[in-house]
Amino acid sequence: MSNLKPQTKTSSTTIKWVVGAVVLLGGSWIVYRKIILPYIQGKGTRNELKDIDDLIKKDKLTLPLVQYSQWANQLFVVMDGPTYIGLEKLQNDLYTIGTTCKTQSDWLQVKKEFGKRKSTSWFSDFEGGLTEWLRDELPEAMFSIINQKFLAKFGIGL
Repeated sequence: MSNLKPQTKTSSTTIKWVVGAVVLLGGSWIVYRKIILPYIQGKGTRNELKDIDDLIKKDKLTLPLVQYSQWANQLFVVMDGPTYIGLEKLQNDLYTIGTTCKTQSDWLQVKKEFGKRKSTSWFSDFEGGLTEWLRDELPEAMFSIINQKFLAKFGIGL
């Protein structure tokens, strides 16, 4: 019985390491979300949205304007919502939009209607245009599928 000594020194050292790791990871996450990500997202979004009006040919829009707005809102709700709803629904929505859009102007109008949106989540301050949201939400493999199946026919990509 005398051989069983409490390991308080090891326990306190382990606790210090765990607390240190949590603080380091938490700090890194905050720096990424508050400093790095806004910098990355800021690149291109403003210029992209400014130039998009020049690229959209109104006579090439094949759907009512309200349809583009509904799609933009639908994509935002799926991407901003809970993860368990997300990926499969997003892929289905993108498939529907990609197969329904007949012209480059159709797709660009969806991007214009999406605009620059900020996450409504308490845990995220993500903000960006449709391309930034898709890059944040979709696995990289999905980008090549979207580009090949839907956007290549318009001569554009994500």
